[in-house]
Amino acid sequence: MSTIQRITGSNSGLDVDALVKASMTTYQNKIDKETQNKKILEYQQEQYKKIISDASDFYDKYFDILKTGNLFSSSTYQSISFKSGDDTKVTAKGFAGADVSDYKVSVTKLASKASHTVTSTELDNVKTSGKGVIAVNMGTTNVYVDVVFNTDKTAIDMEKTTENLNTKLKAKGINVTAKYSEFAKGIVLQSGEMGEDVSFKTAIKEGFSEEGIEDKTDNVTALVYSSHTGTNAEGVITKGTQTYPIDDNSNIITVDDVQFTLKGITSNSSNITSSSITNLLEEHISNTEYTLSNGRKVTIGNDGTTTIDASFVSNGKTFNIDGSITSSSTITIGSTSTSITSIFGDSITKSLTDHDADNNTDTAEYTLNNGVKIKIYIDNNNSANSKVTIMDGENSLDSTDSIEFTNDDGTKMTIKGDGTVTSNAQITSSTINTLLTDNNISVSDTVYTLDNMDSNKIKIASDGTIKVMQSDGITEITDPIELTNDDGSKITINKDGTLTTSSDNSVTLTGSTDVTELKDKVVKFINDYNTLLSSINTKIYEERDKDYLPLTDAQKEAMTDDQVEKWEKKVQTGLLRKDSNLERITSAMKSAMSSVISGSGLYLEKIGITPVDNYQEKNGMYTIDEAKLTTALEENAGNIKDLFTRDASTGDKGGIITQLKSTLYDEFKTSTSVLSQKVGLDGTSTQYSNTLSDAIYKKKTLISELNNKYSDKETALYNKYSALETALQNLTAQQSSLASMLGTS
Repeated sequence: MSTIQRITGSNSGLDVDALVKASMTTYQNKIDKETQNKKILEYQQEQYKKIISDASDFYDKYFDILKTGNLFSSSTYQSISFKSGDDTKVTAKGFAGADVSDYKVSVTKLASKASHTVTSTELDNVKTSGKGVIAVNMGTTNVYVDVVFNTDKTAIDMEKTTENLNTKLKAKGINVTAKYSEFAKGIVLQSGEMGEDVSFKTAIKEGFSEEGIEDKTDNVTALVYSSHTGTNAEGVITKGTQTYPIDDNSNIITVDDVQFTLKGITSNSSNITSSSITNLLEEHISNTEYTLSNGRKVTIGNDGTTTIDASFVSNGKTFNIDGSITSSSTITIGSTSTSITSIFGDSITKSLTDHDADNNTDTAEYTLNNGVKIKIYIDNNNSANSKVTIMDGENSLDSTDSIEFTNDDGTKMTIKGDGTVTSNAQITSSTINTLLTDNNISVSDTVYTLDNMDSNKIKIASDGTIKVMQSDGITEITDPIELTNDDGSKITINKDGTLTTSSDNSVTLTGSTDVTELKDKVVKFINDYNTLLSSINTKIYEERDKDYLPLTDAQKEAMTDDQVEKWEKKVQTGLLRKDSNLERITSAMKSAMSSVISGSGLYLEKIGITPVDNYQEKNGMYTIDEAKLTTALEENAGNIKDLFTRDASTGDKGGIITQLKSTLYDEFKTSTSVLSQKVGLDGTSTQYSNTLSDAIYKKKTLISELNNKYSDKETALYNKYSALETALQNLTAQQSSLASMLGTS
């Protein structure tokens, strides 16, 4: 339609604009009709695309395996929770079908990647040489990278070297990455995978170059490689009397639908030395026999009694056959302080010390915890004048008197007037080494008798070597002996005499059923399914009132905004009524939801998800009895997971979401689907090339052509009326001229 402003009718008195507009009504109607048709197509495309978008979002949320919480993930069906005794070491979660039991997990090693750090120290020779190469080998593939120096060649550019190394590793397909670390002060190389089967080698060679190695100028055989290997996770999982050994290249292990995540070591092993064997084997020693360097034998029974093959004297102490020790050491003047302190220990309080410089004498007084005082006089010029006086209160004792008292540890000590002290200290397994060592008695051999069923013996020689023997103490064993302590730690005595101990701090995981989260996910899925199906059903079943067509610009100008909005809403109603594509899709969706597990006969209604009795907008939708669903999940989570996720096979279309995923993918996620070809799928070749877009484009072209024709016709009409005006103007001029000539004007 032309928008040119014209001034016409000045001679004829005609309303030319009205005449032209009336003449153009037919043409304008054609334009309006095609504009309305185009708008209908655009509305249809918008509604189709809204359905496609909603269905695609639903698909991504529940069926995309890369999205957290998707319904195909085993973790979604985690209905059993586990409380860990130490969640810094081990955690667990149970999937559908997991056994609600208590587990014990012992981890002796974590899975790790192969790694190595090239430190600046390793590159010192390269720095001195002025050039060098880092070599990395994995399998049959090698990478050689020059060490990069800074501009003045005074330092190695670690970051640039790392960058070049990464580029080469990636180009050669070696699954190892390099990263410069300020903490490590070097280039950290690490494999992409974990496990003992993963390894790579590295070599550093000064004076070599990347180019020289590759063109064979440098001798490759001069490279000395070091190997770096990952580790497997190791340990054991125990359930009741059943055990599952851990030997895996991952720290996440699934056993019988329980996923264990290993985070730290729970059990450690270490070597046993001869000096620590007493404490380590204490729970398993029936008796201990010490062979002394003087040939005597001391045997300590498991009841604490001590026997000696014969009494003997050493360093002033008598070791009796009954195991008692008698100290006959006289308190000598020359070592009085040392002797008294050694014998009485904490029972002594030194209360007075006096030195007479003029006479060169010393006087000292010691008070025992029973009040007895020992006075010492030392004549440094003449030792014969030195003496020890023992006081009972204020009275001194003569050589025949004695005082007996008991220390806090139960040891009895007797002090005589002549300065001698005796003690009845009993030898025990915990004190024998100290007592013998303190009294300068060396032990040549120690034999431990174990309390295992074979009464094996462990012999530790004076040189520290260990031998494990049968009960006869002569025949050496050939198989390891394993002993378990009360705290769970283990001692392994190997056939070669080496011993190892392991502290077992296994983590206990207590299982319990909790389906709340799973129930909520199922409820949310059904509700979202209902929403999607309802939106499609609405378009299929809503009636269209053909009296309502898109408004023309002229019609909109004659209406209020509220009237326009309500009118346009009516226009968009029923545009997809009984659409065959949508009917096909909803039929497939409803078919998927009616799946039944063969054998168990399980279907949605049995778990509290019931179809709605409605054949219009709610056709195919469901209501949920959450209490019934909760009970079903608690009792039968494994089969419910199967109902949803069962794989398709010959004669079996699969579980509910398996079928739904297939249907929605085929209809809404591919450019070859019927809807994509008709409406267009964003991000694909059909986005702009599809049936509706083509139809809309044709309408736009037709409307443009009609507008051009309208403009041409309108211009032609105005030209005609303009010519009429010109003719009338000329006629008027002629009449005026004639009248003037005739003198009648």
